[in-house]
Amino acid sequence: MFELGASYYSGCAIPFEQFLSFSRDLGIKYVEVQMEHPFIPSEIGPGDLMDIEALFSSFRISPLIHGPIHDSNLSSLKESMRRASVEFVFECVDFARTIGAPHVVIHAGTCPSDQIHSMFDHALASFKMSLSSIAAYASERGIRIGIENGPASKNRSTVLVPQDHLKFVKEFEDLGVAAVLDIGHAHTAGLDLAVYATTLDKSLIELHVHDNSGDSDDHLRLGDGNVPFKPFLKTVGSLGFVGPVVLELHTKEHLADGVAFLRAQEKLVTEPSLVVQ
Repeated sequence: MFELGASYYSGCAIPFEQFLSFSRDLGIKYVEVQMEHPFIPSEIGPGDLMDIEALFSSFRISPLIHGPIHDSNLSSLKESMRRASVEFVFECVDFARTIGAPHVVIHAGTCPSDQIHSMFDHALASFKMSLSSIAAYASERGIRIGIENGPASKNRSTVLVPQDHLKFVKEFEDLGVAAVLDIGHAHTAGLDLAVYATTLDKSLIELHVHDNSGDSDDHLRLGDGNVPFKPFLKTVGSLGFVGPVVLELHTKEHLADGVAFLRAQEKLVTEPSLVVQ
């Protein structure tokens, strides 16, 4: 059975305690907190930190941490901005260690669309430099780093396709670096999700799940787009994946529907008498 998680996303209008309660009632095991307002590590006081820890404990939900979404670029071509992005991830690692989260998910960053042809190699080198510092810092504190693939967009993510992903993971796997596969992001890039998962194989520690029609990163309710969930989930199951499957959906209704959808899909792909289309 998949171990389901829910994303407490940037801008969520549901109070955190209510979100944890709702997630627990759905049978969700993990809640992944995005490090955006009000969860800016350096702005959380000791008392508030204790409250966060206590809430996770009281609802018997395990914490996961997602690094910054906004105002950050670990592949920045501007060195001062790259360093600032790295420093913020350091804060996220410390926060994860304090509340007992096992890893921090990071976005690799992007190269601007008008500089892809001339500066993409520089962006790759910038991310490698960032990852080297982050991985060492996290490893010393017993926290793993999970690199997430980005969506297709005008600006080119430095981790967009399986080859990008695996290259960086393998280079730093001795420091605990692993892969987080966002299937909605991969679908916007027109990638075969089953092949992507197979390429990552045992490097994969977490999945992010939402739907879209392949054109943009819409985070639709599962089934409202055309992400091919059945063959993907069957492949993931065959790989022996046991990590969190985090639903990144933006309403309580969509989250509840997503849990039901995944449980139904899970039953279909694990039933040996059924043929997956």
